Amino acid sequence: MAVCFLHTADWQIGKAFANLPDEPRVVLARQRFETIAATGRIAGEHGAEAILVAGDVFDTGAVSDETIRRTLNAMTAFAGPWVLLPGNHDAALAESPWTRMPRLGQPANVHLATAPEPLSLLGGRLTVLPAPLQRRREGADVTAWFDTAASEPGAVRVGLAHGGV
Repeated sequence: MAVCFLHTADWQIGKAFANLPDEPRVVLARQRFETIAATGRIAGEHGAEAILVAGDVFDTGAVSDETIRRTLNAMTAFAGPWVLLPGNHDAALAESPWTRMPRLGQPANVHLATAPEPLSLLGGRLTVLPAPLQRRREGADVTAWFDTAASEPGAVRVGLAHGGV
């Protein structure tokens, strides 16, 4: 069984670009949102069934609510499932973009892969095995559970991780 998905990572939304003058900084910040929307359009044009984002969606866990809303809004360009994984820049801490997104109107097609448990998508045809980072640096292999994780018979299994293992 085949599944077509688009894989991306390291958006680092909210990056400050502190070493640049104001105008280029604003342009680069705006372009990151436009790139998310373009990614969604390209995925749809090429028949992708899902978009998997392997970490560092945000540049820091301290991004504003408005930045989170703009990110979610940019993702409306693709109606299929988006899977977002916490990385080392935006680890899934107790208070983070990952805990705030549901409160800010996270769409039903946006799946936050904040727990190391199988995520069944596309009617069971795709199982995403996320290895979310719970802190900036992990001391253990966060992918170790992949081999024994359950999934639907015949499902395409995709491990989703960020950083070194």
